[in-house]
Amino acid sequence: MRYVVRILTIGLIVVATAAAMAQAPALDAEVESALGAAAWTDTTAAHVRLQRTPWRGPDDLSLRYRLTVHEGVFYLQARVRDDRPCFGEGAALVSDHLEVWLADPAVVKEINALRAEVDDMDADMESGGDEDSFSRKVTASLSATRRALRRPLGLTQLRLHPGACAADPEPVAGAVRHLFRPETGGYSVWLRVKLAGAISRGGPELGGLLYLVDALDVDDPAATAQEKLVSSSTSRRWADPATFWELAFGTPVRLPMTDEAARMARLVPGYLRLSGGSLQWVTRGEDPQSGNYGIERMLLPAPYVPPVITRLVDEPDWRLWLFEQQLLAGPGEGVVTDLGERIGAAGGWTYGLLDRAAGDGCVYVLLWVIGCSRWPGGSTMCGAGTEGDLIWLCLSPEGKALTVQSVRYESCFESIETEEMEPNGGTRGEAMYTGGDGGCEYEFQPVLRDGRLALVTTRYGANGRSRVAIRYDQRHPERGLIVEPLPR
Repeated sequence: MRYVVRILTIGLIVVATAAAMAQAPALDAEVESALGAAAWTDTTAAHVRLQRTPWRGPDDLSLRYRLTVHEGVFYLQARVRDDRPCFGEGAALVSDHLEVWLADPAVVKEINALRAEVDDMDADMESGGDEDSFSRKVTASLSATRRALRRPLGLTQLRLHPGACAADPEPVAGAVRHLFRPETGGYSVWLRVKLAGAISRGGPELGGLLYLVDALDVDDPAATAQEKLVSSSTSRRWADPATFWELAFGTPVRLPMTDEAARMARLVPGYLRLSGGSLQWVTRGEDPQSGNYGIERMLLPAPYVPPVITRLVDEPDWRLWLFEQQLLAGPGEGVVTDLGERIGAAGGWTYGLLDRAAGDGCVYVLLWVIGCSRWPGGSTMCGAGTEGDLIWLCLSPEGKALTVQSVRYESCFESIETEEMEPNGGTRGEAMYTGGDGGCEYEFQPVLRDGRLALVTTRYGANGRSRVAIRYDQRHPERGLIVEPLPR
């Protein structure tokens, strides 16, 4: 049996057809078994949230439903009374159908927090009064971010019809199954949703589930808009999770994630975004803005983006990843170490791996990191300067930092500059590397020569200059960085 499915709306993906449902095992029995003795919830006149034509009572349109979550799967059984069925074709929006909205409260909280941050910054700009080119750039950036954060970001909408389920965003294949059965005086729906592949989520654990169930009614086959809507929420507003019900879990439900996503969840703040039938970890973007004057410097929030990870080591049994000032090391999901206190740069970080060696129960790692003294850059003191650090770590086989050592080898703020040391004690005057990133130039990048690092740093201060030798020997990684003062 072949069915023709016609999509009459934009942005909704057909994820199942009646033909596919016919081949599935008895979904109604599976759903009812999972629901067990779960109580039914009935709607009343207070739940009628749309009346383009007058609501004539429960026989005209009413909803009865029950639901549960078991082992990461959402189950719903619904019965809708409707004395004038008008189902339309396929996933037609203007037709009798059931809608279900789902969301992870953690994702909603995160997105709402970013919306509030954008609104607060915009209000501060308006209260300033003055409008110049820099202010206009900032306002335009905030407006673009606000548009990107419009609802239903972070929510999953399922439209259940006799012949199809339309979903926005598209779930992972096989995550959503439903059975829609027309009956005398209405219809019944059974729904099973594997949450791991059907909602955006804040991490591997789900502490609760926001949900909304709506029955939509069209009595006139020639209608061009939905006529009536009965909702599980008496305050229901479209795509507004503040009006959803929350199903709280006594014990958080752990949902499966790929190893890649699990590592991202440890290393990067953000959430696992469902889009186009797949899941991807995203984090808040940043829009650095600098004007013509030093005080015109703002780091603005931007829409969610996939994070940029520096993968210094990405082997099957061991990883060394960095995101901003966080380091993830080890096998499996890894262990995260905060390097913020060891790093002088405010942004625009670039990392490099000088050495990695194993011995005495440790994995020894030597890194360099350099970045901008100020972020965003600007024309005030050190607005285009750089800060550079050497970081040595003794990591356990699991990736936990047992010992950390760091030395600043370049700094605009602290007036530190570095040269290479010659075998005879002299120095090389030329820089090894110059470049730029976000308005600051990188003047020096340490390298090992014949397995050794030998640098001389010079610090200029009120009492004159002081000089320090920094050494590292690849043959003895356990010794770490050897730092010794030199004659002035």
